[in-house]
Amino acid sequence: MPLPFQIIYILNVITAIFFVGYKILFSKEQMKKLLFFISLLGIFTIVISNFITREINVLIFLIVLFILFYYFIRNILLTALLFMVIYMFNFAGQTLVFDIIPKFTNTSVFEMPPFTIALLCLVYYTVVLILLYFFYLLQKKTQFYSVFNAAIKKYYTYSICLLIGFYIVNAFHFFFTYDSSAEFIFSLFFIWFYTINGIIIAVFFIKSELNQRKLSNLAIRAKKIKTQAENVQNFKHDYKSLLLSLALYIKNDQKEEALSLIQYESEYFDTQVLESDDDALLNIELAPIRGLLKVFLDKCKEQKIPYKLSIPDKVPNVDMNLIDFIRCFSIVLNNALEASASSQEPQIYLDIKNLDDDLVFTVTNNVDDSSRIDTSRIVKKNFTTKESHKGRGLFILFKLMNKYENTQISIQAKDDTFIVNLEIRNQSFI
Repeated sequence: MPLPFQIIYILNVITAIFFVGYKILFSKEQMKKLLFFISLLGIFTIVISNFITREINVLIFLIVLFILFYYFIRNILLTALLFMVIYMFNFAGQTLVFDIIPKFTNTSVFEMPPFTIALLCLVYYTVVLILLYFFYLLQKKTQFYSVFNAAIKKYYTYSICLLIGFYIVNAFHFFFTYDSSAEFIFSLFFIWFYTINGIIIAVFFIKSELNQRKLSNLAIRAKKIKTQAENVQNFKHDYKSLLLSLALYIKNDQKEEALSLIQYESEYFDTQVLESDDDALLNIELAPIRGLLKVFLDKCKEQKIPYKLSIPDKVPNVDMNLIDFIRCFSIVLNNALEASASSQEPQIYLDIKNLDDDLVFTVTNNVDDSSRIDTSRIVKKNFTTKESHKGRGLFILFKLMNKYENTQISIQAKDDTFIVNLEIRNQSFI
């Protein structure tokens, strides 16, 4: 490989690491050390390039690069994916310059004049910069790294298998003898396909873990509510006895004993007894939904937003995917909370009931008088009436609900009131 290409390769790796990791994965000091070691590694590989083949040289560089990444990140899955992303970006420019252009021009890079080599180096560097810019925009929009940092599981087995497969497909590409350009180009695209799918599958694993953790947390909260409610029922049985004891203390002029009993009852109610709306949540038999509603009601209390909750019927299940329903209901509840917070007279009404085998969730909230809501526009992607919002909430809500034939959603805007109805038909009666 000509020396200019070796230098631009090292420069691209350094640029890519700085672009995707500075102040996100690596601190300023870590970045300085990492780039210093990579520069030394680059110089070392250039020196030994005259004594070993290009393929072995690249293999040594990649193995040491992965070790350096893991030393600073200490997360094997994120290290593997970052390593593959940086390699993939470099590989795109490298493939274009070293492989595709020479194949179509029937000219080896070793035979090209200095001006052509300089031009190809510029193309190589530009391609990598463009890909890095798109990755930066993707990371900014999706918070790509935060997904992996939120994971608790280490995914050692998947990470090792991913890396082994990655080295195998690359070794196959570099060492296999191709009979035609079509076979060679297919090999190039297979490396891209493997890398991209490896990242997608990793994201799927982690998002599944986070969804399960969210459901588990909601279930734990719901279990706590149920325990409190059972304590209330137990307390009711003993309440008459407590009142009788209190009456006897007062009759016998035992004031200290009476005051102690009153204080005990007060503390017990503060810690064990539910409010009426919490008691109504027991009609929701699905723990994750009960927990979600409890979290929402706590937020209303925290923000001092008045609310009314009505759940007159038992809700044993919802006939749609539970995670999809929680996403939909969360969007409706969050929108109601945010809209009420900006209203002059905030108020939220929650009504959950069974109507002729249909489960109907109705959320009504007051909105700012000055806000004119166009119901035909608010469900469109990127439309929002709130500052610094992406405007995807109701769009995602409608998209999720439309996946199911047994669901229906409607929205209404009347003066200073906004109403959302989620209707789920029991499929066993369809």
